[in-house]
Amino acid sequence: MTTQPETARKRTADVVSAEVRAWTARLGLRQKHLSEILKISQPQVSARLNGHLPWNTDEIDALADAFGIEPGDLMRTPPQGISAAAILARLPRVDSNHQPAGSLPAGYGSPAANRAA
Repeated sequence: MTTQPETARKRTADVVSAEVRAWTARLGLRQKHLSEILKISQPQVSARLNGHLPWNTDEIDALADAFGIEPGDLMRTPPQGISAAAILARLPRVDSNHQPAGSLPAGYGSPAANRAA
């Protein structure tokens, strides 16, 4: 019996993890945003990104939908011109304490606002 299918699965999971990490960085997203998209906990997202848990097809589909790409795009270089704001706008609003990045009032957290405090 050969171990080739095991190796192929690991390689696929590694490619998907690397692409999800790359998309996350390119779009300025955080693991908490991925957990909202996938409806799983942040530690579960981390385990998938680090290869400790496999991705399932529903998760790949959900990420592709949120990123505005095809699922297969998570296995190749992404197209240019997709913004984090467009993806964050698609996320449901949870409550006033858990808003996606970019929802802070103008100047909040800026170096000038921090000096004034």
